[in-house]
Amino acid sequence: GVAVGDPSLRVLPGRVADRVEALPWVAEARVTREVPGAVRIEVVPRIPVGWVTAGERTLLVDADGIVIERVDAPPAGVPALVGVADLGPVGGRIAPGSLPASAGALGAELRLRVAAVALEDGAVTVQVANGPQLRFGTPERMALKARVAAAVLASLGDAPVTYVDVSVPAAPVSG
Repeated sequence: GVAVGDPSLRVLPGRVADRVEALPWVAEARVTREVPGAVRIEVVPRIPVGWVTAGERTLLVDADGIVIERVDAPPAGVPALVGVADLGPVGGRIAPGSLPASAGALGAELRLRVAAVALEDGAVTVQVANGPQLRFGTPERMALKARVAAAVLASLGDAPVTYVDVSVPAAPVSG
């Protein structure tokens, strides 16, 4: 650990970084010693891409499937993850891992418009809040499919559609 007053030359940056990265909400930590006598710790936090419930617990999950923290209520702008088969403890992982990875691939702007991301029978569907269902098919090439879905949604404007299918990103379909 690092305590105020400890000689900075005795600090082992790798060990300190490992301990900080053991915190569930930390994705990455960089620790450096600076002259004279300072230690700098830079932290990259995990970003929630979805939430799940188990009983009365609501848990935030990042794109790697890591359970970041327990919260009292789902936060605005973070979609529900539907189809979680195995829910780990805080700091653990959920399964299937492709579900939070799919939510993460949506990108921040599209994800803000999404109410839920689901994985059923190997296919990803996304429900846009007050909008159509987005059908992604398999979780492969999710970032590309998400960009195509966002472009189709923008081009549709207020057109009354119930779904947008981007399972073949080169040939999106809406109806």
